[in-house]
Amino acid sequence: MLARYRLTIIGFGVAVITFSVSWIFQFDLMERAVIFLQSLYIYEHYELDELLLPLMILGLFALLDQRRRRRLQQFEQEKVQLYGAMLASTHHILNNFLNQLQMFRLTAEDTPGFPADELLLFDQIIKDTVRQIHNLETVTGVDGEKIYAAVMPQTQTPGSPRKTLRQVFGTFLL
Repeated sequence: MLARYRLTIIGFGVAVITFSVSWIFQFDLMERAVIFLQSLYIYEHYELDELLLPLMILGLFALLDQRRRRRLQQFEQEKVQLYGAMLASTHHILNNFLNQLQMFRLTAEDTPGFPADELLLFDQIIKDTVRQIHNLETVTGVDGEKIYAAVMPQTQTPGSPRKTLRQVFGTFLL
């Protein structure tokens, strides 16, 4: 935990040491810095003392912005990890289901009188499912549109003999 705040702890230590040294020796660092800057031609010519407050405000907002971006980046990383874990779990479940469907296919294949075109449709459904799983695995970003586009069914060519699940199994199964 301390490693996360290492620079903050170092900064706090330097600040405490600086304050202690200036208090013990009655040495005002800001006054010395102003005297040094006043001795320079640049300080008076460009009014650097007037730039100090705007630079401090800019630094504060830059720090806040960096903190916000780091938090958003961490959130996105957690989202990608969650998507990966969910995808792996879903992949496992679907592969088990596809293996069970293969057992069903073997039984249907051995059943006399089972229509061959139904087996071809069944094979096509399995291939489409495998393709969609593969497409989900290759999604590059975690946003709804990319995920939805990965599982969209491929368009059929006009006149291709393909039945829907409802036509094959009837409305009582769906």
